[in-house]
This record gives sequence, structure tokens and C-alpha cells, in this order.
Amino acid sequence: MKAIGVEIGGGHIAAAVIDTGTGAVDGFESAAHAGKDVGAIVEVLGRMVAARGEMRVGIGLAAQLARDASGDVSVRVAPSLGWRDFAFDAAVAARIGRKPRTVNDLSAVAFGEWRFGAGRGTVGPFYCVYIGSGIGSALIVDGAVYDGASGVAGELGHTKVKPGGEPCGCGQRGCLEAYVGGLALARLSQGKTASQIEAAAGRGESWAVPIWGAVCRELPIALANVVAILNPATLCVGGGVIDHTERLFDTCAAGVRAFAPSVATASLAIAKSELGARAGVIGAACLAASK
Repeated sequence: MKAIGVEIGGGHIAAAVIDTGTGAVDGFESAAHAGKDVGAIVEVLGRMVAARGEMRVGIGLAAQLARDASGDVSVRVAPSLGWRDFAFDAAVAARIGRKPRTVNDLSAVAFGEWRFGAGRGTVGPFYCVYIGSGIGSALIVDGAVYDGASGVAGELGHTKVKPGGEPCGCGQRGCLEAYVGGLALARLSQGKTASQIEAAAGRGESWAVPIWGAVCRELPIALANVVAILNPATLCVGGGVIDHTERLFDTCAAGVRAFAPSVATASLAIAKSELGARAGVIGAACLAASK
């Protein structure tokens, strides 16, 4: 079965037609967006979907979501997009003429990686973390996304590392995302990218050392805590901050081995994501096809 997968992240929107039996991607398209203007993004989404024909549509959206009794999804808060309390499914359905299946973007990414990427063929719980403009994560158990009691399970980025610390887009302070996410790193470094901060810290530049030191300290500890709590069989780590730095994945893997209980890491596989920018559209389409 083929379905359209769409991913809306903090700075981009992507779409493709996915063969959900093989994971083959056709007509992948990604475009930058400025965020904030939800109407403009829904319009871009509508044009992308219309260009790909009449089939089921799955959407991975970088937001905390709520689902009503009819199954319609609304946005509670989208920290990296600046959206709050928006009837997302209703707006999309009005634009494309059919109801999408909307999930958190990392639920889509994790499902895509589990089906056709770093998790293919694995047995046991699969936990996936992406560090991009923000930090998203999701857990796959018995071939399904584990959503939790109110649909927001896996929000590792909004666990607290410094209560009362740096402001986060979610409206609180001291979240992991406020120190490690790509948008936070750009804010803390006056516009630098993760790779630039890593390189400058390696040269001992005083402005970069504390910023990168926090990343290399807080992220491995957070991942180790997740491993201790959830005891996954596989931990998958990816996203732009990981992909564009030289040593952060290895730092995270070593930190998990050092800080998590040995009984939880004895058989743990730690894998780097494989599908890159296409993971979300693949997973979103597969979830749409399975509903």
C-alpha cells in the first residue's frame, strides 16, 4: 500500500509518497519554513499533498498533541513552531479534503526507523531520540507507538536538568531541550551551529567550552536515565545535531554505558539513526496506512 507521509519540524516541512511495504520513497520534497504562521504551513502542506494524489495521509508534527473523542488531533503546544491550542486536523482536512493521521513527529520518526532503519529486525522495545531544532523521542513496544495516558509519552526534551534555568519554548525553564536542542544552542551561542560550537570547544575557545560541556554532560545522563527507567532493547540516537557533529554520538554511547545500570546495558544495542531526513515521512505514511 502507498501513502503520503508529511513531516513538519521546527524549520522544515517535507513530504513524499511511501511504499509502506518496502519503505521505498518517491518524490521526496523538503522546504524551509519560517514557523509561527500555521495557516501558511497548512497551505504548503496542502500543495504538497495535492501534487501526490488521492491516498491516505500521515503527518508527523513537532508538537504536543491532544486527540478528541472523534480522533481529531489539536495542538496543545508546539515549542519550536510557536503554536498553541490549534485545531490542526480540522484545518488540514478542510485544505486537503480528507482527514489525516497526525502524530508527534518523533512518533513518526521512531516508527520509520523501527520499520526500515536502525530498528529493522530488532526484537524488544525500541527507543528513539532525535536532537534537531528541539529534542524529540518516542518508544515503540510490540510494533506500536507507546503514547502514554495523555499522548505525550517520550518527551525527553522537556525533562528538567536545571529547574529555574534557561527558558524553553514549552513555557517552562530548565528543560533538556533548552540546553541541547539546536535552536537553544543557536540562542546560547549567538547564532552558531552545533558543529561550530563543537569545533570551537575543541580549540578551547572560552565562549564555546561551557555550552558544549553542558551538551556533553546533560545529554548522555538523560539518555542513561531513560535506559534505566525503560530498559529498551535498542536505543537509537539521531537528528541534525548528532549528524553534523563529529563526536557527540560516541560521547552519548559512552555516557549511557557509564551511567546506566549495567543490568540495563548488558544486552542494549545503541544505534545511530539510518534514515536521516526521510525517517519522519516514512514513519508517518506507515502509520497512516495501518489505521
